[in-house]
Amino acid sequence: MRNSLLIICLTLLSLPLFSLDKKPNWVNFQEAKMFYESGNFREALDYYLQVTKSPTPNPEAEYMIGLLYLEEGELEIAEEQILKAISLSHYLQVKEDLMFYKYSLAKVYLLKDDYDSYVSTLKDIIGKSSIDLQEVRDQRAYYDTILESGVNRLLHLYRKDADNVLNARIYLGYYYNSIGKYLESVNYLLSPMLSLVTEVINDNIKQDREYVFISMEQFFKEVGKNKRVQEYFEENDFYKLFYYLGESFYGLGLKEQANEFWELLVNSNLESKWINKAKKQLKDPSLEEWKFVY
Repeated sequence: MRNSLLIICLTLLSLPLFSLDKKPNWVNFQEAKMFYESGNFREALDYYLQVTKSPTPNPEAEYMIGLLYLEEGELEIAEEQILKAISLSHYLQVKEDLMFYKYSLAKVYLLKDDYDSYVSTLKDIIGKSSIDLQEVRDQRAYYDTILESGVNRLLHLYRKDADNVLNARIYLGYYYNSIGKYLESVNYLLSPMLSLVTEVINDNIKQDREYVFISMEQFFKEVGKNKRVQEYFEENDFYKLFYYLGESFYGLGLKEQANEFWELLVNSNLESKWINKAKKQLKDPSLEEWKFVY
């Protein structure tokens, strides 16, 4: 019996310690994720780097290394890592993650003041390598409707489902506003505005099959009574989007259309800094000079 115990003890002592590089790759990845989520970036980086040593490429780990460097302000390394992750995207288990990588790459370019690459990346997210005639027609129809009949008429005539490139359009709209290209700004912002309102209208119809959109004035009153929709609009910066549509129309010299957007915000009686800014614009309109923020 004593000999058996001695053999067991000697066997255990001869086993190697369970070190970082002996762990399965998925364990290292989960450890890295836990360290990242708890704010221990140095430890997270060590584990993600270990994952990348595997013979099988791991775009998720390469991307997370890029994010870690991005949070540390190391933009060159962050760009290199995110581009590497994108180049390995055919190994992704969740193909939709590629879009998040591209949004992060756009953020890197913005922080580097590389606006050409920023715009190019956002357009790549939208995925229009050539002119989309239907989209051009839609943009023109939305714009003409606003000019001729106003916001309420637009929302009576058109609906547009939200898609996963909505934010890319919004960021491009803000960018073009910031450099004074107001027509491009309007064209990029009108579609997301319509999509976000459409999402809420569709949700209202699910809740009440007899629901009918009447006007933006009535719509905003309904929003004020629905905390869930308020949170949805706040998460998607809807009031900011609505505000800058007003400013872009003002930049085009279309004061009546600009005032319509701002007045709708002000009369909504909702709470937002963008509504407060709209109040100021109605009293003393101007085009603000601002550095674009992602």
